[in-house]
Amino acid sequence: MFCPVIELTQQLIRRPSLSPDDAGCQALLIARLEAIGFKIETMNIDDTLNFWATRGEGETLAFAGPHRCGAAWRCQPLD
Repeated sequence: MFCPVIELTQQLIRRPSLSPDDAGCQALLIARLEAIGFKIETMNIDDTLNFWATRGEGETLAFAGPHRCGAAWRCQPLD
């Protein structure tokens, strides 16, 4: 059974992303959000890409996702 949430999670975890090199994680999220109608505003803070995604005029929900910023994985997840 296909689950888009699990599929996206796997795609993100499989990327060798260590801040500030997100290995395309931000681009993947931006593409997925634009596909469902979000307006994207990118911003670079120091050497790290960040973005705001907005849709409609409702309440604000902020998601501050932790990016891997520590040591690299000892074993690659979900290989």
